Amino acid sequence: MEYQGVVTVLEAKNSFRRDFAIYQLFHPFKFYLSQSAKYGIPITEVNACYVLKQTGRGRGQAMPKTIVRLYLYRFDDPDRLDSLSLVRKAEYRLQRR
Repeated sequence: MEYQGVVTVLEAKNSFRRDFAIYQLFHPFKFYLSQSAKYGIPITEVNACYVLKQTGRGRGQAMPKTIVRLYLYRFDDPDRLDSLSLVRKAEYRLQRR
């Protein structure tokens, strides 16, 4: 996703996981940085969003409950895979009206 020069790379999974492979965020991050330099595209920032979704029924619930967790990361050093840092996170519980 891009908005006013800020590119957000998204990686989504269909269940809650304790950890993930950082390179799943790092390689797309590096790609967009290189495109900016290669083609002169005015990208001011590239960050990465890791999205987790889980759907299930609680006890006594007729409708399934969906929980979405979003984690926004950035790489402090664009040349180091281990420079990943969490910017912010959020959790949403979706309900049918």
